[in-house]
Amino acid sequence: MPTARKVQSSSALVRGEITTTDDSIVLPIEITGLPEVKASAEGDQIALPGFFPSGAPGEPELPAYRFKFLLPCDVDRESVMVTLEDAVWEDVPGEFDVAPAPPVGTFMEGKTVISWGSKDPASIVDGRDVAVYGEDALFPPRPVGPITTSRYRQWNLAYVMLYPVAYNPVQKGLSQLRSGTVRIHFSRKGPNEEKCIARNVDTFWNRFASDLENPTHREDFYSMSDARKAFASSPPVADYVIITTSHIQSLSEASDTKLSDFVTHKENLGYAVRVVTEGVAADDHHYMSGFSAQSRTENIRTWLEDRVVSWGIEYVLLIGEPDPSSFSPDVSLPMLLCYPLSAGGSDPVIGTYLDAATCTDLYYAELFGALGSVDWDCELLGMGDGYPGEYPDDFELPSYQGIPEDTEPDVSVGRIPYDGQWLNEWALSSTLSRWIAYETAEGQQSWRSKVLVASAILNFALEETQGGVVERPCSVLGDQFAQALKDLALSYDMDAFVLWETEGYMVPTALPDAPLTEDSIVDQWNTHYGFVAWCGHGWCDSVVRKWWEASTPEDGVCQTEELRLPAFFDVSSTWSLDDSHPSFVFASSCLTGRPSCIVYDTETCNLVDALLGGFGRQLGVVAATQDIWCRVEPFEENAARCSGDQRAYPYFCVQRMIGFDDRIGEALDWCRTNVNVGMNMGWRAWMNRLAFNLYADPSASHLVQGPDINEPPHEPD
Repeated sequence: MPTARKVQSSSALVRGEITTTDDSIVLPIEITGLPEVKASAEGDQIALPGFFPSGAPGEPELPAYRFKFLLPCDVDRESVMVTLEDAVWEDVPGEFDVAPAPPVGTFMEGKTVISWGSKDPASIVDGRDVAVYGEDALFPPRPVGPITTSRYRQWNLAYVMLYPVAYNPVQKGLSQLRSGTVRIHFSRKGPNEEKCIARNVDTFWNRFASDLENPTHREDFYSMSDARKAFASSPPVADYVIITTSHIQSLSEASDTKLSDFVTHKENLGYAVRVVTEGVAADDHHYMSGFSAQSRTENIRTWLEDRVVSWGIEYVLLIGEPDPSSFSPDVSLPMLLCYPLSAGGSDPVIGTYLDAATCTDLYYAELFGALGSVDWDCELLGMGDGYPGEYPDDFELPSYQGIPEDTEPDVSVGRIPYDGQWLNEWALSSTLSRWIAYETAEGQQSWRSKVLVASAILNFALEETQGGVVERPCSVLGDQFAQALKDLALSYDMDAFVLWETEGYMVPTALPDAPLTEDSIVDQWNTHYGFVAWCGHGWCDSVVRKWWEASTPEDGVCQTEELRLPAFFDVSSTWSLDDSHPSFVFASSCLTGRPSCIVYDTETCNLVDALLGGFGRQLGVVAATQDIWCRVEPFEENAARCSGDQRAYPYFCVQRMIGFDDRIGEALDWCRTNVNVGMNMGWRAWMNRLAFNLYADPSASHLVQGPDINEPPHEPD
């Protein structure tokens, strides 16, 4: 069925009429205009409107685009291929010195860590991979691919990367694709109507249909009888599922605000709610209990897999102990411990695969892939090796070329940590009461449309690191990220306030609204903000600034002993917050949500627990359970998105909530699907995706609540 599509005025990509046959999807394309070239200290930066920068660290950074196609219900996913046909290329006049993509970095044990990904640092000269820059050939060698398949609930999807500009670093020439035809090839297994049976279908279709190249192929690819169409439009059995334990449920019923009170509240908002606890066997009200952390995670996920589509489940709230390293039948709802750096592997700067092990709730959200539940541990002919979530080992299915093949969370998952000690029934009652009060508040609530941003210095251009002194053309001083979020808020007529570093030898030239200190952020937070976002260096119980106390004039290198790392927010800071105006918090800092770091003491726990269940009493937190990574360069929206940069998660979560009216769970799901589209940081981008988790009601919004609050997105000024 042909489909006419209009080009966006801001994009150089023009689509022709898309068509489909029994074994292919065909999309003609044109690229208008010439690349935009901007000189920088690193070299020429090449851009095309509507495209994002792409390239592994040290390789030429060139424009790219990611297409998203709907595939048939009965597609053989291993047969899916892509070709570019009838390609017309044109040389771009001039000589060019294309800048490389920057390295990635994090902060560990008091030092900046710089990584060139899978490359040997010895092969990097002046920030460039000499093997690539020394070859007399076009880079990248292929203009399309790899193609990756995914599945969102019952719909099969394909992603295709397009690289319309190629560079010969020896000849210093650029070639640009002018036109061609993208063809998706596939074979079909025959009708499989069972996959097409689902409830509350349009709710989920509308979440992603606008991103598809071929949304009108839905009727052809997913045909249903009238009876099945009626079932698909029927209301959900349960669109909001609370998973906990019978012990936690019984203790909650003795509290001031009971779990049953929260259930009633959600039902009053229009949700169909189901509370699920452990049992000796799985049924519609129980998951199989299990005898270990691993078996319980598998049993909960299996329960969700069996019902998520046929019931129309949209949101999942977990209430229990997230620590996967221990098991208590009464309280454990463990995260899955994943190994983004493949088991047995090592990294010259981070250490072994055990050092990179990352706890995640994404396991409960991303339910469907090519091999079902074993997709998280699928090497060795799908049998696994006991180390789930390895990159790329657990994604090396025949045609997937080492790229994660399922990128779509099928449900939005949030969590209330509970351990029975620091996080007890009092903390649970307080959290549920706060959520109910927020969603039933009356009167003027304009403070919810205010954004507070705090951003620390990430690195200096010349700084002692774990690998010695690594020179970068510029420092990352934090102001760019804070200002970008402020500009975003202002474009939607929202107030914003920014804090960044003003102390030390090297600071941003522009002045913030206030200096980045603990007193400043707490004082400003208490003037009431709907959103609080920060970027800094984290430990389990704090997030710190980084400033350069002094410099020896003749060397200009920031030595380790010259660094100062005072906390600008920690567990004790939460005691001073006004809990009558709770905020959504987006914490771009290492380890602040790590379960294994909980210390059972009245004054010490991890920062997420203090913010949500302790004295901080905020509305919810998106935070990382492990070290997280960023591109070592000032923040830029498109670059951060394509690479999986840690700063992209708070930026785009806020953007999705204020600009598209997403609920907080949907905003994080959007990031998990659309951030790191180029996987430029390799396993580090995958590690970021695993690490960022939601500690909140996943259906929460700063808007008036109910299942149908979403409206067409606002247009920024």
